Order: sequence, then structure tokens, then C-alpha cells
Amino acid sequence: MKKDFACGIVPVKKENNELLFLLVQGKAGFWGFPKGHQDEGEAELETAKRELFEETGIKSTGLVYDKKFGIVYNVEREGEVCEKTVVFFVEFFEDAEISIPLEFRDEIQKAEWVNFEKAKILFNFEAPKKLITEVNKYLLN
Repeated sequence: MKKDFACGIVPVKKENNELLFLLVQGKAGFWGFPKGHQDEGEAELETAKRELFEETGIKSTGLVYDKKFGIVYNVEREGEVCEKTVVFFVEFFEDAEISIPLEFRDEIQKAEWVNFEKAKILFNFEAPKKLITEVNKYLLN
């Protein structure tokens, strides 16, 4: 089985005493967190920050939590099943305006700040639902 690896950020902000998470909707219509593949020589966190900017126009604040989260799931590519592992960092934002860069609008349809309950509804797959549940629990403790 082929393997694939990516890095991403779970962007979080607090509004009216509620945690909000920034989700992106890819060209296939599925919602998730900003993520992507590492460029050569790039550290995981560098990749995650770059992907956040490319997919949402938001620059990293540097307020990244120490704990990393990971998900593993299978995707089908060119008729072959591939095991994909994604490492996520959690980053807190005071204020972050979404502005998807023009050159990435063919990749990302939409980006939206949503609460935990809405995120769980928007996710089509179990892996991101499990991830956001773990992150939400971690942040509330």
C-alpha cells in the first residue's frame, strides 16, 4: 500500500466564550483543516504554517500549542488505496481575516470559522471528526 504524509494546522479562536475552528472546503467539496505536503527540507511546522497561508490567507501568529495531533486514513488515488498520515498543530488566533489567495482558489472553494458542533456536521469522514473531538477536549481541559 502506498503511503502519503501531510502537515496542517487546526486554527482556533475564541468568540463570545465559544471556541471556533477554521475549516476549508476543497475542490471536491469536502471540509477539513488547512494541510498539505512538505517541500524539500521543510520542517513539519513550517509546512503547516505555509499551507495555512496558502489556503486561507492567514499568517501564523506563532501561538502554537506544544501538543501535536495526528490522523491516519485511507484515500483512493488513481484506483489505488493509499494510507495518508497527517500531523496537525493547533494554533490560536486573536483575530484572523480569511482571504483565500487567488492562485489557490482552484484548490480551496471556501473557508469558514465554525463552532465544534457545526464542524462535526460539515465533516464527511470520521478522521476529522475524531481529530476535532480530541482537539476540543484538549483545549477545554
